[in-house]
Amino acid sequence: DEGGPDSSDNAKGANKKFNGGKADEKEDELLALASKQRMNTDLRRSIFCVVMGGTDVDDAFEKLVRGNMLRGKAERDAVRVLMDCC
Repeated sequence: DEGGPDSSDNAKGANKKFNGGKADEKEDELLALASKQRMNTDLRRSIFCVVMGGTDVDDAFEKLVRGNMLRGKAERDAVRVLMDCC
């Protein structure tokens, strides 16, 4: 455990705001992309899905804050994920 929230639930919950029935499809695409980018923990995959699935910077930030993904060790993982996304 990375000390963060159960990211499989967070990744799914954070991406439910997509329109229509495409939410699950988009979510699956993001999770597959996260795995391809070697996001090797549930927390990192969750952070990746939130960042890449956000409509803009503010949306992604709000989701990270609401998901408690910017506290403790999760904050370090968030920085690592952001660096990998750049």
